[in-house]
Amino acid sequence: DRVHDLGNIDAGAGPAQRVAAARPADAAHETVAPQLREELLEVGERDFLAGGDIGKAHRAAAFVQREIAYQPIPFGVRSRVPQAPEKTLSDRFGDSKDIAFLLSQMLACVEINTRIALVNTTEPVQTKLTTLDQFDHMVVMLPQGEGGRVIDATDKEADARLPVPLRLASRDAFVLDDQRPRLVRLNRPSLDAYRAT
Repeated sequence: DRVHDLGNIDAGAGPAQRVAAARPADAAHETVAPQLREELLEVGERDFLAGGDIGKAHRAAAFVQREIAYQPIPFGVRSRVPQAPEKTLSDRFGDSKDIAFLLSQMLACVEINTRIALVNTTEPVQTKLTTLDQFDHMVVMLPQGEGGRVIDATDKEADARLPVPLRLASRDAFVLDDQRPRLVRLNRPSLDAYRAT
């Protein structure tokens, strides 16, 4: 119930090697454990399974924002492995890695495609040196449109209408994607985003 130590990502490794080091170690993590799905239903989130992908993502994020306390832990050698999503759900707290992993697995259980992305919330990313040491936060990205939709469930006041949380706008994100690992710029939402229903 663990993932590979994210510290194995090496500055000299290519994108494929970086993603292989950061992705879940066990294929079972590609789909959430039945136990997690059952627990979600038990805590009263039955309507979580209804609606389109964006609606499901919003409800899942709202559940995590409401129910899971955020405890920031700096990235480091001893804090690069997200805990199992079932444990985060049971403990009701976690850091950005735990919370992003839990949310991605919640969405996987209703067949919503997601990617994990790493961001630096304070400093610009050196694009020619994509190492974990440059990142301090983990979020969930839904492949949608040109830039995708970013969900940061640690942000208790994030506006779900926005494709990118305002505090992450104009930041670079390293998307952990087996097929196409990449750095992307998280564009600042337009005013039209606020008019979405």
